[in-house]
Amino acid sequence: MTGLRRSLPFDEYYVGWVCPLVNEQVAARAVLDEIHDDATGLGTTLNDENVYTLGRIGKLNVVIAGLPEKAQGSGAAARVASDMVRTYYRIKVVLLVGTGGGVPGFKIEGVAGDIRLGDVVVCDASKQSNAVIQYDSGKALQGGVFQPTGWQLDKPPERIRGAISKYQVGSIFGEHDIAHSIEDLIEWYPALKSYARPSEEIRAFRADYVHQNKDQACTECCSFTDANLLQQDARDFPEEVVVHYGSIGSAALVVRDSSLRDRLAREQNIICFEMEAAGMMDGFPCLVIRGISNYADSHKNDTWERYAALAAAVYAHAIVLRMNWQSMMEPDPISNTWAATLKSLKAERRKMKEPRV
Repeated sequence: MTGLRRSLPFDEYYVGWVCPLVNEQVAARAVLDEIHDDATGLGTTLNDENVYTLGRIGKLNVVIAGLPEKAQGSGAAARVASDMVRTYYRIKVVLLVGTGGGVPGFKIEGVAGDIRLGDVVVCDASKQSNAVIQYDSGKALQGGVFQPTGWQLDKPPERIRGAISKYQVGSIFGEHDIAHSIEDLIEWYPALKSYARPSEEIRAFRADYVHQNKDQACTECCSFTDANLLQQDARDFPEEVVVHYGSIGSAALVVRDSSLRDRLAREQNIICFEMEAAGMMDGFPCLVIRGISNYADSHKNDTWERYAALAAAVYAHAIVLRMNWQSMMEPDPISNTWAATLKSLKAERRKMKEPRV
């Protein structure tokens, strides 16, 4: 990254970035190529409660916002995103970047992969399923069948899909190494040492083997024998971060049940679980990126959370770099609200300067 500079006008920021947790916000700031100073207080408008980190990736200026402390779920994320795009009214795409629970050993037709801790999952539609599925809202049909009727995102926005394709092509030629990029960031920012790859065992337990003692870590109470572990092939490069594309399940609950995880994965082709995407989908052109910090089972803990957050942020940085920045900066022909929005912002500023009676 380069040095600090003063913040730019609202209308010069084109990419929104929402990251729910503090560790995810730290990771997002770490990957910015340039940090913009917001000490002047110009980062928000009237009735916008968000606190922003402003910066640049490549040629695109980025607005980062986190959720308030102890706030989580789709509602909180939607409120943050709504205020963000109202203030920074030329934002064209929003990235939802953070951590999630992966489904180990998933086998879905048309989707190949082997999810491990530290990997990255990106929402994408397949022949069998949509990109994001709100799996806790639906109809209970005869015969015990549950039909989701909540928000379902068919595919990421077109502006982003081209950048994803470019990333995928580059991956074939070995252009991307998320693990190595994380090492470089930690070397640049020694304060990120706690975000380094953990040494803990990353293999997943079988669905029928539950955590033995809630007051102890897995390494203290669970048996890492082949009988209790899911059979996973060894990777040629064990420390490699693999990016998976598939359906992400979103709901207002934390999944810590391997039986529920596997059933939803089987019925809805879900490969990752999180809590915010369902609220972001309605009204925002959004891409969901999740670093895998747990396996959505009873063994869930926070050991891999920081590394997974940084892996997701590194991938998001790569996608922004590959966006068509010229297209992003052009006025959007389908929206004629910018002039009205700017007029409203100026009116708000005038009111703030008027003396109180």
